[in-house]
Amino acid sequence: MDPIQGRRFENEFNLQWHITNKCNNSCKHCYINKKSSNLDELSLSESFKVIDDLVQFSELINLIPSISFTGGDPLLKKDINNLLAYANQNKVKIVMLGNASLLNKKNLEMLKKNNVSKYQLSFDGLKDTHDFIRGKGSFDENLEGIIKLRSHDIPVMIMSTVSKINYLDIPELIEFLVPRDILVFDFARLVPIGQGKRIKEECFKPFEYKTFLLQVYSVYKKLKNQGFDINTFGFKDPLWSLFFYELNKENPSFLNQIPQDKKIYGGCSIGRNGFCMEPDGTLYACRRLSEPIGNIKETSIRNFFISSEEMNKYREIHKIKACSDCEIISLCRGCRAVAWSENKNYFERDPQCWK
Repeated sequence: MDPIQGRRFENEFNLQWHITNKCNNSCKHCYINKKSSNLDELSLSESFKVIDDLVQFSELINLIPSISFTGGDPLLKKDINNLLAYANQNKVKIVMLGNASLLNKKNLEMLKKNNVSKYQLSFDGLKDTHDFIRGKGSFDENLEGIIKLRSHDIPVMIMSTVSKINYLDIPELIEFLVPRDILVFDFARLVPIGQGKRIKEECFKPFEYKTFLLQVYSVYKKLKNQGFDINTFGFKDPLWSLFFYELNKENPSFLNQIPQDKKIYGGCSIGRNGFCMEPDGTLYACRRLSEPIGNIKETSIRNFFISSEEMNKYREIHKIKACSDCEIISLCRGCRAVAWSENKNYFERDPQCWK
């Protein structure tokens, strides 16, 4: 099981678009500040221009345009049907990141009609833990959401936000959810910004996180041996690259896959193959990196992504402390948002890196 092989080069350019900050949940770890829930939102015509711009830029760099519509809950967006339809007409790959509470017949048919490639639901532990984090009844509602989505042939992705609050639940949660016809299970670490600041003490220590990855990897191997597709198991966190590097240090075929030119091929996605945008058009290299870089109303995606001083600063990976001399800098670099949240310095080391 090797997350480097076949994952080094993406074929999509992705916009993670927070089309609204309105939400019917109040999760303890949410990185969106409650004060931003009433942000102005782009008009429909402005939104169509963003989609046109994304398609044109993706064609220019020979990648497939992709939009991850999120929020808040994107199904609370007034014009969501028009946005999905326009994106679909322009052959944009559509992903939805939302809740299960609004998955009624009308919305499910809308998602299916507009060729939504997958719908992401969040599970943050077994029932009691999940409901503690996301609200009473949310776990059962999500299970019902999986059934509804699959009944409409909409693939389901599961995402967990992991911390010391819920990490003991995650191995069992994986075994519980993978057999339920899901496309992929993955997780990301708690980034203590927004509402997540209040639970900063629940972030992992480095070797606690390494131990957690080992436990998850053991479950992945067990399920793979039971016949489940290896592509069901997500390796989003950049520190998986370090985990596998240490696991395969004596394996020449593995080591030969690692680029030696110290360019960005994998790991942290900042500056690599996508960006994020707030409801009002504010642009970010990563939404968990709380440093805005302009507004789409005042620039183009090409100028923002290729020419902006800030975006190019993020590509200066040789400046990242503890990474500059690392053998796997091209594939890892840790999570830059976690590093920033700890020190307000993008180039600090990932505080959960154990190397």
